[in-house]
Amino acid sequence: PPPPPPPAAPPPQVDLLGDLLGDLSTAEPSSAPPPAAMMPTAPPPGVAANDLLSLLDGPVAAPMAPPLGMLAPTVGVGVAAIGAAGAGIDGGTEVAADALLKVSVVVGTDDELRTTLTLILRALSPAGLRNLSLQLEPPPTLEMSVSGPQTAEVRGSRVSMPALLAASSCALCAALVTRAPAAAAEQRLLGQLTYMEAMSAETRMLSFTLPLTPSDMLRPLKLATPQFGSLWPTHAAEKKTVAYASLEPAAYMELVSRRMHLHPVDTIGMECIASGKLVGSDHVVLVHTKLGLMAGRAVELTIRSREPRLSDAVHRQLAALISA
Repeated sequence: PPPPPPPAAPPPQVDLLGDLLGDLSTAEPSSAPPPAAMMPTAPPPGVAANDLLSLLDGPVAAPMAPPLGMLAPTVGVGVAAIGAAGAGIDGGTEVAADALLKVSVVVGTDDELRTTLTLILRALSPAGLRNLSLQLEPPPTLEMSVSGPQTAEVRGSRVSMPALLAASSCALCAALVTRAPAAAAEQRLLGQLTYMEAMSAETRMLSFTLPLTPSDMLRPLKLATPQFGSLWPTHAAEKKTVAYASLEPAAYMELVSRRMHLHPVDTIGMECIASGKLVGSDHVVLVHTKLGLMAGRAVELTIRSREPRLSDAVHRQLAALISA
């Protein structure tokens, strides 16, 4: 009779420690073992071996340098202007209106160096408007530059325009970068617009608030798993809770990438890690999530940065997003 077939190879095991430190199987062999301080210790008794946080919170290794220029602070603030004939100028979210004028805003997050607020002014008066003056007041944690069409005069955070024709629109742009990590927690700009109808001597005024979410001020920060691990212990301002949500890892990572503007660093089993930074700065946000708790009905969120208000603000938005 033919010899029995060899036994099937056992399924590959997930090596969390290897994932944290990188794939060492293809690396050049080292002539000497790594220093003891560089090696993570085993999880303490009673902690499951598949708990990624138990590895991240081990002894602090020598920090791994990020790619050159990745965390470099932004120098200068760009200014963008959008002409009245720009595409989609009548879009946006309405923030203020009366019988003669409507103000809408579009938040732009595509630029890696700044967040843009495009304010769209549309004249509803059949006679047109004149002597328009817009004043914007950002919180002290944000740096702002304002621009407008060629007919506008810009002085600091104030923009003045001589006229806005009947049934026409124009766009003004405010470009924002962060001055301090608490910027994500101060999520609004105050605006005031004064104007006159073309055939009137009465001055009218619209006051409004431009709300910002933490994700409006976040940008993806591309990190490898070992870099994430080296930054985790040094960012100790932590916010950690359990939220009720049922998500698979792939769907969760797509959500934090698209809606929170975070970089999906790695997925290990039902644990996901992601990273971001405040726009125009080197203020880092690290996110660790355990999915599938309570028979798949809950997740554990852990947010870390170096500023408690930043961690709290990002946590609030992310928890609300996944629980919706």
